[in-house]
Amino acid sequence: MGFWDLLSFWKRGSKKKQRAVEAINSVEIQNEAVERTGFGVRKYKEGGTIDQLPNAKGEFGRASSNPIPVNASYGEVTYLSRLRVKDTGQPIAFQRLGSFGSDHVCENPVDGFEIVSLDGSFRDKLYFDMYHDGQSSKVPEGYIMLEELAGLTGVPDRVKDFPNGIYEAVAQYSKRVFGSNLALPELRNISAGNNPTSKEGKKAGKYRYTVDRPEESKEYLQSWSLAGKYLQAKFDEYNQSLSDPHMGFCWLRTDIISPTFDSMNFRFKNRVFSVLLELVIPVAEDAMMTKTTWKAKELQVKICKENDMIPCLFIVDVEKMKPFKGGWNLSNTDTGEIVIPEDIADDSPRKVSSWELMNWGISIVMDDLRKEGNKILSFTDAPGIMPQIWFEDKDGDKCWVQVVVNKPMEVADLSGTVAEDYQGYVAGVMIQPVEGNVLYRSRPATIKYKGIEAISN
Repeated sequence: MGFWDLLSFWKRGSKKKQRAVEAINSVEIQNEAVERTGFGVRKYKEGGTIDQLPNAKGEFGRASSNPIPVNASYGEVTYLSRLRVKDTGQPIAFQRLGSFGSDHVCENPVDGFEIVSLDGSFRDKLYFDMYHDGQSSKVPEGYIMLEELAGLTGVPDRVKDFPNGIYEAVAQYSKRVFGSNLALPELRNISAGNNPTSKEGKKAGKYRYTVDRPEESKEYLQSWSLAGKYLQAKFDEYNQSLSDPHMGFCWLRTDIISPTFDSMNFRFKNRVFSVLLELVIPVAEDAMMTKTTWKAKELQVKICKENDMIPCLFIVDVEKMKPFKGGWNLSNTDTGEIVIPEDIADDSPRKVSSWELMNWGISIVMDDLRKEGNKILSFTDAPGIMPQIWFEDKDGDKCWVQVVVNKPMEVADLSGTVAEDYQGYVAGVMIQPVEGNVLYRSRPATIKYKGIEAISN
């Protein structure tokens, strides 16, 4: 199976989203919005564009008497969204705490913001003087700054239970102010209850997810397309020498889904390879900043260990938009060792994992739903997430499906799903080996599936 061409996806992107991204990257556009309000325009212009206040006292950015000069609240949000933690490359989430005195450095109060890295390992507080028509190019100690923004990571307001709920807060703010959802997708790792401080995150077992999906950045989409086409070329190079190409490399999943633990995955002989994109920006001759969180890598490694999969990183230099290395450009996420699939996989028997069974079952159900004229809206094969499939039926109603593989449907745990809002279904799939009692990778199997069954509200 070939890799889906991303161009068809881009064509569906809205001009409204493009204009919104342009706005968060343009001080001029932001200043035009300030001028339309007429509020304090002269004061903003008088403040000018400076890197630091001339009479500032204390540490830059961290002292209220040495605030960061920016252009209105737009500047506060876009400046902060560009910041990354220097040591880890982590994005930061932020909320406005309120107004503070500046020890007479500023005529007006300054704004204080609470900062937390997406992995929770870094916390800080920064102060801003918003009465300027430009943004400081200076960066507080411990940070680096992106040149271009693909999304926002915080808001100029307080957020209840911060940082939980930050994705939803940024989505609402950016739709209201810029006309489109510009929330950085990684914020959902916090908003979905995966933050260690979240009560939902502490509940063991299953998590619910809704039909709405986060919008990936153009940078990620380009990297994803690059990785898929690059690996497909490697597959074709090997498979064309086989009498039966289906016995070579094959994709298991290439769709962009959320929540998930990787970017794509494939099988070769008796091994399954999970691929997580790592987007990097070289910041020095021997150093680079990564946009992939350690938390994402940790989750990938955990699920791969539980399901006998090889966790791989496909590293993309996003400045040049090309693979970071040659060959397969794959490295083991856990050990850092170079991964060459031909040197790892062989023809010895290896059991199909629980994740593979679920992925297989989900594919069977989705294929059947499409044949019946339904429209698949989203799906996930991440372990512990339910329901796994959302679809739109022939009447235009949104529905969900919980897939059960190799178990009686009567034992399906529906405690984490809610049927009141949308019609829910359960789908039972049986996948059994043609020979023997154990299902092995790359071995034939029989499939029994009778369709979805409605769950009573």
